[in-house]
Amino acid sequence: MTLPDPVASRAVLIGVDEYTVLDQLPAVANNIAGLARLLTGPGSWGLPAEHCVVLSNPRTPGEVLDAVHTAAAQAKDAFLVYFAGHGLRARDMDLHLALPDSRPGRLYHAVDYDDIREQLVHECGALSRVVILDCCYAAASMRGYMGRPDHLADLADLADRSSVEGTYVMAASGETKRALSPAGEDHTAFTGELLKAATEGVPDGPEILDMRTLFLHVRRELVAKSRPVPQQRARNGGHSIALTRNHWSPTPGPEAAAYASALRELFRSAATERGAAADPGTPAGRAAAADRGADAGPGTPAGRGADLEPLAARASVTVSTVQRYFRGERVAPREFLARLAEMPAAHGAVPSAAELDRIHGLRRAAQKAAPDDSTRLLYWQEEVERLQAGLAMALDRLHGQERSAGRELALVEKRLAGLGRELADAHVRMRRAESERDEAIALADAGQHQLDHARDYTRRIEDELTRQTDLVQRLETEVKVLQGQVGRLLAPDAPPRTENPESLVGAAPRVTDAHATAGTGTRTRERPPQAPGRPSAPGEGTTASAARPVRGGCLFGVLITLGLLYTVASCEVSTWDVPLTFDSGRKPASVEKPHYSAVSGPRHVWDVTERVESTFRPADGDSAADTLRGDLTVSLRAGCEDRTVDWEIAVDGARTGHGSLTGKREHLVPVDYGLPRTPETVTLTARWDGGTGSCGDFGLVWNIPRLTKDFTFLGF
Repeated sequence: MTLPDPVASRAVLIGVDEYTVLDQLPAVANNIAGLARLLTGPGSWGLPAEHCVVLSNPRTPGEVLDAVHTAAAQAKDAFLVYFAGHGLRARDMDLHLALPDSRPGRLYHAVDYDDIREQLVHECGALSRVVILDCCYAAASMRGYMGRPDHLADLADLADRSSVEGTYVMAASGETKRALSPAGEDHTAFTGELLKAATEGVPDGPEILDMRTLFLHVRRELVAKSRPVPQQRARNGGHSIALTRNHWSPTPGPEAAAYASALRELFRSAATERGAAADPGTPAGRAAAADRGADAGPGTPAGRGADLEPLAARASVTVSTVQRYFRGERVAPREFLARLAEMPAAHGAVPSAAELDRIHGLRRAAQKAAPDDSTRLLYWQEEVERLQAGLAMALDRLHGQERSAGRELALVEKRLAGLGRELADAHVRMRRAESERDEAIALADAGQHQLDHARDYTRRIEDELTRQTDLVQRLETEVKVLQGQVGRLLAPDAPPRTENPESLVGAAPRVTDAHATAGTGTRTRERPPQAPGRPSAPGEGTTASAARPVRGGCLFGVLITLGLLYTVASCEVSTWDVPLTFDSGRKPASVEKPHYSAVSGPRHVWDVTERVESTFRPADGDSAADTLRGDLTVSLRAGCEDRTVDWEIAVDGARTGHGSLTGKREHLVPVDYGLPRTPETVTLTARWDGGTGSCGDFGLVWNIPRLTKDFTFLGF
């Protein structure tokens, strides 16, 4: 970016501070004077006095338009129009620039801004065109040409209708806002900040201040002071039109000063190598003299532009930028230091690596402590690059170590894999051993329980057998007696019995001769006629003939009695059992027949998690039974003794027996229920409050569930 050519550039400055009716604006005169000094000064456009036209309190619009027309026709590079005074609006909201005799209602005494714009569009041939308006309603100059308003400086168009290139407008106030001329201040609010930025510089700004940079700085300052907010519009690069050099010269901090001193020393070493034997009148000789004791004064390499031109060209910067680097006003970037280090290297004086590292360290410290964000950003970007490079080196070393230790790592991994397999096998064996141990404990507990149950059952069987044996012996004795009696009765040559026949077979009627004497005669019962051919034996009479029918009746009664006794004995001594078989519900996990059982039938076993319900039916549906038997056994895991097991037995849907078991690992429930009739179904139900954790399930055994018939009431 360069400043405009002063020969091919023009400026028209219009200021009205004296008004007939409107308020006086004494600060406007200072605005015009300050802006004229800026444009004609060496740090800005440097215009000759005749190229900068100043109109103070022009009386007529024609005077203003003539001056603008003439300057616009002459300008070839840059053209600037500035107005400071009152601004008026017409009914259609168009902007008018108030002259001394202007007033509301008499706008014909004011300059219509559209007329000035017409000169810029059609009469001006300059590459860059700038309009600065410091008046009320200044942004109304953009109506119809600038698109939608944007107070953040959108780059729109000043003259869209005519496609004017490189055009820029800066307005002191909004379209409906008033400008401000603070009482007691030398300049109006807007122009005062503009002149201050142009003369004192913009902190952290570029070397040459363009219109956008100036606007943003001025706007920021006015907003901070709660003054009217300016606006800008531009087209096709109009915002980059240069106005002046940036005169901001911050006092370098200690880090920047140390870095600048190192840069100057490095530059002097390069100049000494190039001209140690040169004439003191040459640049090289002056550089050598500077190396012998000069500093950064006007006569030193840091202050003479001619000596810095080779370095500026090599680093692709301006001489003034190099001077700022050497004074510490700006922190020279890494690329500039690299170009500076190449200069002594080109003449055989290569700076040592340690020296360059020291200077780079000073540079990083200066960049880190710089007041502007852009310079600090360079420091952090370089830090990121250094960290990335260090990480890459560390990764390279790590990869090398990994490659050198690859075989050892593979061996270690192989050993670890083997140990892992061994550990897994050990875990499997341990779990198997624990399972076998638990099963052995459970089997031992179940065996102990079954042994105890078998002992109790054996004792009951022995008692029952003893009772049955006694009954059989008694019956056998009675049968023998009866058999003997029957044998004697059936013997053909059995002698007459003298004992009373009632003691053998019961009472029998006796018929004897009876003689009754009544008065003078005797009455005798007639005998039945004797069979022919058989004479009556002595002693035969009524008694002998009556004994035959009595003996036949006794024999028949004895046989009937013996049959009943045999049936009773056979039923009493024989086992009358009807086994129960599974019908529905949960099927037993196993059905076993214990070898020690004296009663035929299986054991039904369940592993119960939460609840079990199983229904059984008699194996012989036509049997007659009146008793339900078969003991229940409940087994719990160790540590689950506090859990409660509820059981219930229902016969044909009616609950016959139930209970709750807790406090032990093993529970034995004898089942011996009398029944009114032979049942169709028998249902066993069990549940508990476990089913979680180590108490996952419990064991349930129904030992030989069966129906029996009790004939003990027929015993003797």
